[in-house]
Amino acid sequence: MTGQSAPSSHASIGDEPGRPRIGASSLRDLGSGGAPLPEIVEAPERQRPWWLHPAFIVSVVTTFLALGAAAAWWIVSMVTDDSVKVTGLTIRSEAGNIVLHWDGPDADYALYQVSAGGDVTDLSQMVRGTSAWVFSAAALYDDSSCFVVRPASRTEEVSLDAASLQAQNGAAACVADAQ
Repeated sequence: MTGQSAPSSHASIGDEPGRPRIGASSLRDLGSGGAPLPEIVEAPERQRPWWLHPAFIVSVVTTFLALGAAAAWWIVSMVTDDSVKVTGLTIRSEAGNIVLHWDGPDADYALYQVSAGGDVTDLSQMVRGTSAWVFSAAALYDDSSCFVVRPASRTEEVSLDAASLQAQNGAAACVADAQ
């Protein structure tokens, strides 16, 4: 060793005048004096209106998308569904009431009464599944009346013409043919 003394453990390098300072100085203790950063003042919390909340906006958008998809599906199914077809229409008289029964899938059907003069009366509210009861007490038919059953999705004019009925996937039966 050369004759230099080792620096004391409590002194920091650069405390001598004219030398750059490295490390902490004994002249100023850490944590004393002014704060190194200004105090942060918390901003008041702003309440967001309920209609601008992201969850509400997402739910409204998804609701409209679901309704649009359901409407599109319903329109497409109504326009393109030819699987609903009335077959095997039978008519019988039970205690003066007319009972109509037919074969077909589980779907909505429309029932019309056609008078001898060609007047058409919608009796669709009497349809239950693939059958309908038309009560004589309601006076909705007479001995010259006929009934047309077809899918409820059909909007063409009601006719007893065989070609029209076949094109509409419907069938007809007359009271005079009731058993």
